[in-house]
Amino acid sequence: MFFAICAAAIPLLAGSVYYIYRQTELLQANARSEARQYLDVAAEYAAAEIRGTGETLSAIAATPIIQGHHWQRCDRYFSDVVQRRPDRYSNIGVIDLHGNVLCSGVTPPGDAFRSLADRPYFRLALKNRGLVVGDYQRGRLTEIPSIVVARAIYDADGQKSAVLFAALRLTALEHVSQDANFREAHLAILDRGGRILTASDSILGHPGDRIVDPLMRRFISTQHRDVEAIDQTGVPYHLIGSAYAGPSNDPSSIVVLYASRGSEMLANLRHGLWGGAVFALLLILLSVSAGWAGTNALIGRNIRRIAEAATRLRERRFESRVADDVSGREFKLIAVQLDEMAKELAQREQQWQSSVQRQAMQVELLRRIAQNDPLDAILASICEFAEQQIPDARACLLIVDEQGYVTDCIAPQLPDSFRRMFIGQQAKSGAGSCGTAITERRAIISDDIASDDLWVDYRGLAMEYGLHACWSYPIISAGNRVFGSFALYFKTPKKPGAGEFSISQMGAELAAVAIDRHTTGEALSQSEAEYRSLFESNPYPMWVSDTATGKFLAVNTTAVGHYGFSKDELLGMREADLELAHPADSRVRDASPRSRLHRNANGDVLEVETTYFPLRFQGREASLALVSDVTYRSSLTKTISDQNALFSLLMNSTVEAIYGVDKNGCCTFANAACERLLGYAASELVGRSMHRLIHHSREVGQPYPLSSCRIHNRIDSNAHIHLDDEVFWRKDGRPLPVEYWAYPIVRAGTVTGSIVTFIDTTERRRQQDELRRRATFDGLTGLLNRASFVAVLASRLERAASEQRSLIVALLDLDGFKEVNDHLGHSAGDQLLGEIAARLAATLGATAEIGRIGGDEFVFVMDGADEQTVIGYIKAVLESVRQPFSISGLDIQISGSVGAATFPGAGSDVDTLLRSADAAMYAAKREGCGVSLTDRIDAGSSRPFLMSELRRAMQDEQFLLHFQPKVSLQGRRRIGFEALLRWKHPALGLVGPCEYMPMLELSDLIHPLTEWVIESAVTQFVGLARQCPHAFVSVNVSMRNLLDLGFSAKVRRLLDRHDFPAHQLKLEVTESTLMSDPERTKKALDELHAQGVRIAIDDFGTGYSSLSYLQKLPVDDLKIDRSFVMDMSDSEASKTIVRSIISLAHSLGITVTAEGIETEETLALLRGAGCDFAQGYFIGRPMPFDALLDWIDDSDWCANMRAK
Repeated sequence: MFFAICAAAIPLLAGSVYYIYRQTELLQANARSEARQYLDVAAEYAAAEIRGTGETLSAIAATPIIQGHHWQRCDRYFSDVVQRRPDRYSNIGVIDLHGNVLCSGVTPPGDAFRSLADRPYFRLALKNRGLVVGDYQRGRLTEIPSIVVARAIYDADGQKSAVLFAALRLTALEHVSQDANFREAHLAILDRGGRILTASDSILGHPGDRIVDPLMRRFISTQHRDVEAIDQTGVPYHLIGSAYAGPSNDPSSIVVLYASRGSEMLANLRHGLWGGAVFALLLILLSVSAGWAGTNALIGRNIRRIAEAATRLRERRFESRVADDVSGREFKLIAVQLDEMAKELAQREQQWQSSVQRQAMQVELLRRIAQNDPLDAILASICEFAEQQIPDARACLLIVDEQGYVTDCIAPQLPDSFRRMFIGQQAKSGAGSCGTAITERRAIISDDIASDDLWVDYRGLAMEYGLHACWSYPIISAGNRVFGSFALYFKTPKKPGAGEFSISQMGAELAAVAIDRHTTGEALSQSEAEYRSLFESNPYPMWVSDTATGKFLAVNTTAVGHYGFSKDELLGMREADLELAHPADSRVRDASPRSRLHRNANGDVLEVETTYFPLRFQGREASLALVSDVTYRSSLTKTISDQNALFSLLMNSTVEAIYGVDKNGCCTFANAACERLLGYAASELVGRSMHRLIHHSREVGQPYPLSSCRIHNRIDSNAHIHLDDEVFWRKDGRPLPVEYWAYPIVRAGTVTGSIVTFIDTTERRRQQDELRRRATFDGLTGLLNRASFVAVLASRLERAASEQRSLIVALLDLDGFKEVNDHLGHSAGDQLLGEIAARLAATLGATAEIGRIGGDEFVFVMDGADEQTVIGYIKAVLESVRQPFSISGLDIQISGSVGAATFPGAGSDVDTLLRSADAAMYAAKREGCGVSLTDRIDAGSSRPFLMSELRRAMQDEQFLLHFQPKVSLQGRRRIGFEALLRWKHPALGLVGPCEYMPMLELSDLIHPLTEWVIESAVTQFVGLARQCPHAFVSVNVSMRNLLDLGFSAKVRRLLDRHDFPAHQLKLEVTESTLMSDPERTKKALDELHAQGVRIAIDDFGTGYSSLSYLQKLPVDDLKIDRSFVMDMSDSEASKTIVRSIISLAHSLGITVTAEGIETEETLALLRGAGCDFAQGYFIGRPMPFDALLDWIDDSDWCANMRAK
């Protein structure tokens, strides 16, 4: 029995030993397989980081800034890139072939760049083609630990021109080592020299340290992407492996080192199994000893049960138990130990199978991702995988857009209503576990939703679906974008168990890979479709040709239509077949346009420019050609050049300054006139804001905000601007008054800027200032002129009325001034007026406003509170006027009279006050007292009415004509009628011309009024003139009418308009008028007389005309002044003068008319003296035209004329 028991125990012991050995081998192989897969994933992630940086450098190298070598502009561009990805890059820059920094995203203090020629990556980039990776370094510009990825930049000839680099932060590689942590595994990323870039465990070392352990360095130097188990005493890691992760041309530049304590688990397992085996051996020995003393029946049964249990263990059937099938204390103890061993082995088996299943599922998911299976199916499988790994879990995967809004929810085991609830919601902190995980980019564990504050707003919904716990992990791509969250829900409150939460992390990472791959695939597909469409639909001919043979591999539709060959014909040709002349090496392809001569299918010659771009096409080296037909453009080149030259000539020869601005207000061009006026060279203006440069302040120095600038604000409005009241600022700081016009520049219906033209208005402003001064002040005396004084007086009257104060308006008229003016000349008179003005200003000072209202009349206004003070000032004025003046070497003495009127007694308005003052002044003259003050309105003043009333009379047609007959004394049938002007004043009735003509002749009203008199007379007499061809009408004209160069033409047009015979119109001019400006007067009279108009000299005998000059004038009639005619009855001298005038006139062939005949005696004397015509009250008074017609019918004078 003893030997039987021993024989039974020996197979059990051998089976246990064999099983332990096999289990150890299987678990070790499984651990190595898992470690190898994670090492491959980590290496691929690290390689992806390097490739991503290389792709970024390739994209930067293709930008116009780098291609065009615009180094001065790329600093800001690189700085923007670094600032957008501070977690990834510490600097980006370009180095020339000597190691000098051309541009950099980080600028050291004082722009003191140090040479980088000694950097390994720089030397590698110059030596190798493609992407290179440097060693661990601390940046000289940033002082940040980093590893540099670089590539060379090539010029158009394929020669290296510079090195483009990107300093990759070590933190960008940390997620590779951290994310790969699995089952006590740790990763380190090393450079080619074994220096640590990042490590997940400090036992491996710190960034910058070198790996010195010889065992690890062996794995680095003999890299073959494998993991080996190490079973050496004192070695902290029992699984070690490494893999290269550098670029294809330099794979050893980045090394991923894997180390795991996993073998400790295997060692502990092995120790536990061997301990169990020893314990089993002891039990066998104990059983043998017990069997020696036990009963044969009991021992045999127990041994069989135990043997059967050992057999089941050997067959890996760990579920059965033997303790209840044996009896006996010792056998029970052995059976219990066997059952415990079976239980532990079952747990180990389950863990191993779960690990294998998880690994297989991961491999399957990665395979489906790599094969681009539908994304929704992959994500659903990830959820199912997580639910299989954790019992009672409900997986939910949320997808969000870039703004954080949920676009999809995948939850196979949750209701559709639950999934729809999330769509369109925005993820945010505090919005449940998933919203918080997405927003805060971290894992969120809510083991009890009922008490978790994150679920305050959504707790009711969760409870409605029976969800009481949620573990959520954010889905973050390799590019650091949050795609969503992966969550596990549970029906009961639950905390993560050992290894359970890693399932959520694994699911999120797999989802990130799947979504990233799907997004990238869609983008690549879209890009490929877009490029294909761009190629086929491009309006320019395009083809792809083999670099080696030159044969066309693809041609677009435009090329087929442009060259006239079929697509198959072109695909059988080479570019050389199209060329008439081509360079010696037709295979050279660069990115610069090259002018060539091609032929089409018809044999026509085409001049084209071809641009080539290298690419890979259908697995071979090829080039893409973009062809531009410049045949027509070449023919236009000279024309355009000539037009540009002409435009430039026009721009620089025009006197107007012109400049252009873009939509931002920056100068685009400026012509020579603009440079001359502003003092800037065009190069100083182009590219700068014109508002800040020349339009920043108003003329007074006040800032001119850009928001108020009308040039800038109207750029987008498509509106023209014209202003003449602003200034531009010259380069020397002086303001330049300008008038400017701004016109929009419209291209393709869009306003792209504005053209501004301007002129210097300095001289115009000076003239305007002078005109304003002349309009305000009297040019002779410097005092206020009439209009300005009236305005000042009206303002002071308004103010005095509101303050209930009195004013004094005083009018000064000079006595003796006319004599000075007549005898000493106008210049002496002007000098006298100027000195009187100066004395008035000195006497009155600031107490009064002084003005000159015409001729020798002055006026002033002052406060009238104290009448005696005012009288004192007036007397002082008169006294100053009486003091001698030194004029033309003579002492001249004159005097004056002052009329003063008080406000409001003598009038409450300007016109009334001035009339009252005028009346008072005439009273002072009559009384000889020198000054007269009135406080009442004098309506009977003989003072001529003011110009405002005359103008109003013209507007209201208050003027009318009366006619006085002129009869023949010598039996002739001729008869005439003199038109005399009358003013029918609304208040004063008819006013004779002597009251207002002196003032009227000095004003501009004399011209329109004279024209009105002539036209009115002609209009009324046109019928009578036709009935009586011997009748004529006379009209008086003034000197100013004759000095008007257009007067004779106006008379001609007037006569033609009314078809009035010129010889029946007689114009009367006074003798004094003729002699005031003989030359100009003679010219005007000659022109009128040449038209047939008859000329008469009025008031002859009262002036000092020269008889010889009179002989030269075109005079038809002389009118003897009434002063001689009326004295003929009593004065022999008057008779003699009259006879002499008649005799003189007749000797010159001139008729004579006598006016002022009031008696029959005078009429007889004149007839006896041979006078031709007579006029006076004795014949007929002045009368309206209707009364004149009656007079003609009833008058004996006309009857006698008709009888004769």
